Amino acid sequence: CLSGGEDRPIRLVRHALELSADRLTESAEGLACYLYGRLYSHRELPEIGALRQQTAPKGWQPMHEPTHHQAGGHLLRTLRGHEEQVLGALELRDGRLLSWSEDKTLRLWVANGTLIDVIHTDVSVGSWRAWFAQHNALEEDFEQFLRTRHSDGFAPAPERG
Repeated sequence: CLSGGEDRPIRLVRHALELSADRLTESAEGLACYLYGRLYSHRELPEIGALRQQTAPKGWQPMHEPTHHQAGGHLLRTLRGHEEQVLGALELRDGRLLSWSEDKTLRLWVANGTLIDVIHTDVSVGSWRAWFAQHNALEEDFEQFLRTRHSDGFAPAPERG
């Protein structure tokens, strides 16, 4: 059973519906087929597996590969290193990846998944800016990160005077 909140299954179903919106304006009958197909890559999640069982078109044989663009996008690689839930990731202009987590760290990665460096988030914004500069991240990347994360309450420690 799916419930309210912003947990992963809810986000995936919302994304599957968004991907299907143009089709659904023509006919709502295809909703079950679209949900079933777009959630294929996430069938291991109990909530998604149950939803797919409920929406499986009658007479269909189980699928062995995705039939639609997948909700949440296709998995390209798994980055390992955070010790708690990952809150988000950002692709920098040069192709590197920046991730942040409830473990109170920012991690910088090469696009192939190799970890470059880690900074703890309990330091000042000046320390964050220096860390970005040390890794030749563009100022625009830093500002974009601050804008996107501030709305989640993920912010640096206040400057000490």
